[in-house]
Amino acid sequence: MRLRKIRRTNHTNNGWKVIRRCVIFFTAICLVPVFLVFMVATDHYYARPRIPLNHPIGSELIQLDQHHRSRNNVSMFVLKRLEQRRTHLRKTCHLLGLDKIGNDTLHTPNSWEYLVDEKHHLIWCNVFKAASTSWMYNFNILAGYSPTFLRRSRTPPLTLARKKYGRPSLEFLRKAFRNKKSLSFLIVRHPLERLLSAYRDKIKYAVSGSYHFKLGKEIIKNYRKIVFL
Repeated sequence: MRLRKIRRTNHTNNGWKVIRRCVIFFTAICLVPVFLVFMVATDHYYARPRIPLNHPIGSELIQLDQHHRSRNNVSMFVLKRLEQRRTHLRKTCHLLGLDKIGNDTLHTPNSWEYLVDEKHHLIWCNVFKAASTSWMYNFNILAGYSPTFLRRSRTPPLTLARKKYGRPSLEFLRKAFRNKKSLSFLIVRHPLERLLSAYRDKIKYAVSGSYHFKLGKEIIKNYRKIVFL
């Protein structure tokens, strides 16, 4: 009888030992990752170089941070840059004599490529191969076309836009410009980039059998030199 009690006591002690070991093991598993993360974070914090506020780099960092935090500063920066562009445009046009009305095409007002949205007071001068596809899409959305319709339609976006806006006359365009609520704008791009973009879009990747595909064949036929090796 005494031997049985000793054996039961030993089994009970062994069971508690196993439970304690399991608790210690799982506790270590949970605490070790937390300890490592704490050590890494602390190391990064103390290893980070401290730049005094009176240091030139430190002051620049503060100014940069304040600039990004303040939307007003960003808005003023954009407005200032746009004003500089307008000033540069006026000076260049005056230097080339393009601000004077004449009889040739460079000095005659041309309203042909403008889109005037009277409802939203927008006046856009369409410059092809200078974000024209994106802004044509925007004007078609403003005209009432749905994105689904524009995505499925096979009609060129320019044709759809002209159905809604039409081509303004010179007098109509001048009247729209005199409206103080109107916002007029155009998108510009480097002329050689426009030329390259037009070549790739209309000639290099032209759809087989289309007008531009045939035009490309004629250009090759008439102007490309054949070299026989």
